[in-house]
Amino acid sequence: MIACVPVSYSAMAAPLQRYSRLVFWLKILLPILALAILSTLFLFARRIGIDGVLPYAQVEVDRLARDPRLTAPEYKGVTDDGSAVTFVATTAYPGKTSGDPIRTDNPSALYDAKNGSQTTVAAKDGMYDSAAGLVTLITDVVVKTADGYNLQADHMLSSLKTSLITAEGKVIADAPFGKIEAGAMRLSGPPDDHLLVFNKGVRLVYTP
Repeated sequence: MIACVPVSYSAMAAPLQRYSRLVFWLKILLPILALAILSTLFLFARRIGIDGVLPYAQVEVDRLARDPRLTAPEYKGVTDDGSAVTFVATTAYPGKTSGDPIRTDNPSALYDAKNGSQTTVAAKDGMYDSAAGLVTLITDVVVKTADGYNLQADHMLSSLKTSLITAEGKVIADAPFGKIEAGAMRLSGPPDDHLLVFNKGVRLVYTP
């Protein structure tokens, strides 16, 4: 025999009503609490101090606009006699117009013959004429050849179209056989078969 116990409807409805009210208020309170937390985070977040950065950035932009430059420019080509030539500099400053020479810092040129022989020329300052393919080297110019010549001058011209380096002015050369001083110099031809000519008051100190 199964006994049935009568259940009051009002006794079951009371817990359901409390649960519904709890869910109702949680739907309202939880979003409000989330907004409050986010507002607190934004309120106490550390500000990035960009006020002191922008003036320096603007100064740099203004300076580059007034004085445009190229960092580590490089030119590669082949001369008329077949030598590979590479011209580089630490910095290049283009002229106001496309035809103006380009001022360079620490320019250098490397002439490389097919057999591996090399001639190098370097200086502290220079001017590059792209139309003529000519580099004017100024201040502490040094030329080194594959056969042991070390040439020094204050001013030289180096052609990137032909293997030609010239100097009009005092030249001092450390040669394999001694020391040479002259008023001008001309180095022409590829590194493995070049012609080096000194003129204008040549003085030779021979070392046996």
